[in-house]
Amino acid sequence: MSLPIFLITCFVAAELGQLGAAMSPTLALYWPSTGVLLAILLGRERRSWPVWMAVAAAAICLSLIAHGSPLMVGALAAGMTTFDALLAAAEAGFLALLLERLDDVFHGRPSDMVEAR
Repeated sequence: MSLPIFLITCFVAAELGQLGAAMSPTLALYWPSTGVLLAILLGRERRSWPVWMAVAAAAICLSLIAHGSPLMVGALAAGMTTFDALLAAAEAGFLALLLERLDDVFHGRPSDMVEAR
């Protein structure tokens, strides 16, 4: 996915969150855009994550400003949303590593051990 398409996708996801929050006050406003960003982060190399996070934060901030939020509120909410996706992506990476290690242990393939023979 290119960055401009991702920007539009994040903006639309943020708008869907705004629409959902208007219909139900208990609906989490930022989950759609967090999910879109998380999907991108999980499919990309870590060194490219800051670029994707910055684009998502800009789209979320623009959506909030378009609905009358002050710039500082939009920036803080966008920062929290991108940080949430970052934490989820890092946790998913850690879980994948842990599962790989457990698979090695239970199937007799210790990847960090060298046979002494």
